[in-house]
Amino acid sequence: MKKTIIIAIALSICILSQALPVKLKHKLLKNGAKAYSCELLTGNVNYKLVFKITEKNEQKFISGIGLLGGTKRYSKRGWWYGFNGFFKFKGLNKDLSKMPLTFVTNDDGIVFDFKNMKIIFKARENDDKLGMNVVFSKAPKNIKIQFTCYPGNMFRNNPEKRARLIHTAKRQIPGKDKARPIKLAKDEYWLYYMDTKFDPGEKGDYFSTCALLYNPAEVASVKLIPGTYAVLTDVFLSPKVKDYSFVLWEFPGRKSAKCLGGMKNLLVKFK
Repeated sequence: MKKTIIIAIALSICILSQALPVKLKHKLLKNGAKAYSCELLTGNVNYKLVFKITEKNEQKFISGIGLLGGTKRYSKRGWWYGFNGFFKFKGLNKDLSKMPLTFVTNDDGIVFDFKNMKIIFKARENDDKLGMNVVFSKAPKNIKIQFTCYPGNMFRNNPEKRARLIHTAKRQIPGKDKARPIKLAKDEYWLYYMDTKFDPGEKGDYFSTCALLYNPAEVASVKLIPGTYAVLTDVFLSPKVKDYSFVLWEFPGRKSAKCLGGMKNLLVKFK
């Protein structure tokens, strides 16, 4: 059965249901910074956002935003989970770690407010997806978002145990050493990131593959850098819009073939 996802200025998962209660916790680190975790508990695949906040001259600054998905426990594979973040903005004055911010949990889930830009995360009950909206006060120019993932397992010092494979809506692309960017076509609007040598469905829920979906009308171009360790996806934002919508998945402990089948059966409608 095909599963419908409607992508508009706000994601369907943001506008068709109430936000889940958000569980926000923090602890004080030795250097005076605060390490936060923000859980969106769907009851299906739960999501945890992790970030570190430092204060300087009465202003707050963020390290980046890491992402974990989990059922019984959280996976540290798939989207990058570290404090430096699973995504980065690249462009003029768009380094998140240098931009003062405030953040709050409310009916929009969790909102990171950088004055001229907001990043909003939201999920819904019993779902396996996480919505991410990036909203600018005015349309940005020459900005890209780079997403980073490590599908399956990391094996940092054992490259022979890795075989990254990325599926788009139209083709599959194997990971390569010193990979060059590959430009994706407009109809390659979702990507599923896996590893043919390591299937989380056979290894347990500490491991995960992951996926990304975006609205091609909101981007100028997308380039995939299919490395054999980290896999990077560069999304160049269209200068004609101010709101950008993404859907993110983690698939902890789930068989890659089944996850890929689910992605292929998506029925996506753009508005």
